[in-house]
Amino acid sequence: MLKTALFTALPLSLWAIQPLYAQSITATPDGTGTIIQHQGNTYHIQGGTQAGANLFHSFQEFGLSTGEIANFLSNPDINNIFGRVIGGNASIIDGLIQANPNLYLMNPAGMVFGANASLNVGGDFFATTADRMGFENGWFNATGDNDYTVLVGTPNQFAFLSEQSGAILNFGDLSSSGDLSLVGGTVLNQGSLVSAGNVTIAAVPGKRLVNLAQDGMLLSLDLPQDSVTAGIIPVDLPTLLTGSGWGNPPVVAPNLAEGNRALPLQNSDNRSAGVSLAKLDSGDVVIAGTVEGEQVDLYAAGQVTPTDYELIQGDTTVVRFPEADGQTVLSIIDAHADNAQDLLFGGAAGTIATIVQDTENGIEVVSETLSRIETPLDGMSITAEGNEGNFWLGNTWITHETIADYQDQLRQWSSSFKASADLLLYSCFTALGETGEALLASLATGTGLDVAASVNATGSVNQGGDWVLERSTGSIETQNPFTETTLANWDGKLATFTVNAATQAALEAAIVAANGAAGADEIRFSGVTQINLTSALSDITEELTITGGGTRVTIAGNNTNFRIFNVTGNVATTFDNLTITGGRVTGNGGGINSNGAVTVTNSTVSGNSSVSANPANPLADPTTGRGGGINSDGAVTVTNSTVSGNSAYRGGGINGNSAGAVVTVTNSTVSGNSASGNGGGINGNNAGAAVTVTNSTVSGNSANAQGGGVFSFGAVTVTDSTVSGNSSGSNQGGGIANYGAMTVTNSTVSGNSANSYGGGILSFNTVTVTNSTVSSNSANRAGGGIASVGAVTLTNSTISGNSTNNRGGGVFSLDAVTATNATIAFNSAAGNGGGIYASNASTLNNTIVSNNSTGGTGPDLFGTFTANFSLILNPSGATISGSNNIFRQDPLLQALANNGGSTQTHALQAGSPAINGGNNALVTTTTDQRGGVRIFSGTVDIGAYEFVILRVTATADFETQTERLTAACRTIPKVELESEQSTTLVPEPDGGPLERNEQCQPVTWDESERN
Repeated sequence: MLKTALFTALPLSLWAIQPLYAQSITATPDGTGTIIQHQGNTYHIQGGTQAGANLFHSFQEFGLSTGEIANFLSNPDINNIFGRVIGGNASIIDGLIQANPNLYLMNPAGMVFGANASLNVGGDFFATTADRMGFENGWFNATGDNDYTVLVGTPNQFAFLSEQSGAILNFGDLSSSGDLSLVGGTVLNQGSLVSAGNVTIAAVPGKRLVNLAQDGMLLSLDLPQDSVTAGIIPVDLPTLLTGSGWGNPPVVAPNLAEGNRALPLQNSDNRSAGVSLAKLDSGDVVIAGTVEGEQVDLYAAGQVTPTDYELIQGDTTVVRFPEADGQTVLSIIDAHADNAQDLLFGGAAGTIATIVQDTENGIEVVSETLSRIETPLDGMSITAEGNEGNFWLGNTWITHETIADYQDQLRQWSSSFKASADLLLYSCFTALGETGEALLASLATGTGLDVAASVNATGSVNQGGDWVLERSTGSIETQNPFTETTLANWDGKLATFTVNAATQAALEAAIVAANGAAGADEIRFSGVTQINLTSALSDITEELTITGGGTRVTIAGNNTNFRIFNVTGNVATTFDNLTITGGRVTGNGGGINSNGAVTVTNSTVSGNSSVSANPANPLADPTTGRGGGINSDGAVTVTNSTVSGNSAYRGGGINGNSAGAVVTVTNSTVSGNSASGNGGGINGNNAGAAVTVTNSTVSGNSANAQGGGVFSFGAVTVTDSTVSGNSSGSNQGGGIANYGAMTVTNSTVSGNSANSYGGGILSFNTVTVTNSTVSSNSANRAGGGIASVGAVTLTNSTISGNSTNNRGGGVFSLDAVTATNATIAFNSAAGNGGGIYASNASTLNNTIVSNNSTGGTGPDLFGTFTANFSLILNPSGATISGSNNIFRQDPLLQALANNGGSTQTHALQAGSPAINGGNNALVTTTTDQRGGVRIFSGTVDIGAYEFVILRVTATADFETQTERLTAACRTIPKVELESEQSTTLVPEPDGGPLERNEQCQPVTWDESERN
């Protein structure tokens, strides 16, 4: 196969900023009857030749400059529109393509979708550089004559007649309500491809036929049966990318020079793999932008290379087209295999690869995948974790006993294979012993295939493994499904230990076996819902993942003073889909204790406790009594989990114990935990022990000392989360307390209480609050909402309804406070500074401070402030300089409520002096606290909330009003109609269709009422 390497110098991202000027759309005078009416920026395409429910067009050139629209018109009885481009120039499309039915575009010269390209197609969209499309009774040729009368139905073949087929490059955002397909000689996606159905991307070698038997089936290749030659020579890759071959009229090409184009490849952890260059070769698919669909099928004659595995969302199948006379093998990969994505995209030529997720029945996935393949297969490989006489496939544990349950499915598999086909099992020790022999025999009998598996460790030599299958039931001819490079770089082992009895002895045996095995291992449970422990388990001394399937591990009866899991040896452990409960220990970590990194996913850690060795005076032995639920000297990562009802001296729920330990909580709940010292919910116990909470809830926790919800000696970062109802009984920081920098973003801190300082937040460092609400917190001494030794920065945030028996009802700072577009209202202090108490000179920009109260001096402010374009209801008691402020006027705030966005805000009432009262030059963000437009009607409002009001008449120009509504996106606007006609309106989310949106008032426009 000939290959053309790509050599261009600038990063492909430059395509996103270069406007494209394409050739116009022109019809070919060949009798097809295509008519193009050019009105403004729109090409209305009509006419054509109809055959049944198909409509055919022929174009000399087809391209769109930035902002142009190609509008395909058709009757309601048309199901498919087909367009061919015969002029020999690539189609450069940087505008909108729209059509009601399915749309097929064919240009053998090549296609480029620019950064501004988009689709509005009612059905499927199919772009190809094939030379002709095959129907049941004839061909739709890219050049020459066609017998349109026989071209009915949908195409089932695509013929690529050149040695090297034309390329398709996408830098735009292409989305479809139907299926979305790009089929060419080389395909690059650096934009986005999003489909409500299936996405197909295929890089087809030259001189091949692509067959599609029916919807849902995988593509297959054949050699052409006739000697038809290509009528159009494809534009080669370097020419296509530099724009020099785009034809006439001249186009403005991106500023690309000669050299090597950089594409940063990723390794299995989606980090930069240190590969500085990737040559885009003919026959390759490169995914450098989002690809999302219910099913994603990726085909290549060369390699399929994603720059980041996370770019691809959906059930994914990766097909490497076979070489001449090569084998075709189905490669089934279990998601639990180490670096499974490396194996998915590391297949050899002739492989069809897919991953079985851990929630799926693996036997069913194999059956479904085989049903999509029309070509008889030479073999199948299964790459999965296993052990003596067994392996896992998804949620299915397969042994010589359980395989009997699947005999009907196995017999159905046999029809998909050639008579000499093989089944290769790549898993550790699966063929070992009598149970291994019995399993291989059962599989061979059920499928009719020759079966091979290993009697020793399978995987990387670094893990003590190899890829040799030592035992088989017949003659094995199928080759390993992975490239040599994949095998050399893959550093994993395909072993697991399965607990299939609900006994402590079974779990103990698995832990001991894993400790004795080289490298990282996994323990999984089959059919076990609960294990009751009567004594401590053996320590975990080697890297281990324990996957439970919902299994509950607890302590039986009144057995006391031992934890559930203890990890030594400074190794990493992962606990997945488990319930860990009832551990009670004098020491650290009632549920989990580790001196290495701990990861908890999809699990519950509850009702565990750790107590100090000196409970009467825990400070006398400060090294014990930490982490009632989880204690670790390494990093702690908790995802999609619940940590609740645990107790300890420090870190009732979670304790990161060592200097530099990082506690990361994501998509989780930490609730109802308690500590007699610091950190009722989460505790970072040493200097530099950072805590990060994202998209989580920390609620109802208590600490007798600092940090009812969260405490850390290091930095604390809270994002998209709620910290509520926590308390510090005799000390400070009811919600959060720390000694490092504090950052709160898009979050709510509410209803927390402290007996001393900082009802919501206490920091001995700086505090930064952005797009957040701190409300209804209380402190006995100072800082009902926030107390800080360092500077406090508030942006697009609301501080409301907090209280203290001393100073600083809303905010107390021994340093300075800087507030921009903030609302500080309805707070109270028995001492000075009902709204803000600041020891150092502070700054207020576009900020509301009002309706606060004090028993001392400064109901709204206490301290020295430079205020600009701010509204301060009662400035008494503060020294204020600056300009354009509003004093002693009620801002007309509505009650704290859900006004859009993820946090509550005080909406402005109509007539508020804060409306349009700010200064645009002082604005630091593009949105208000809710995520809505920050500047509406020309001038920014004062405060965290941007007031939006639209007065719309029913006779108004539709497009103009749509623009105004679009500007109001992500807010709930006040809509006033200046007509008695019943017309309702909605802000258009991100310029898209008028539809329901979480942050937009749902209404519609009846265009029939325009005039």
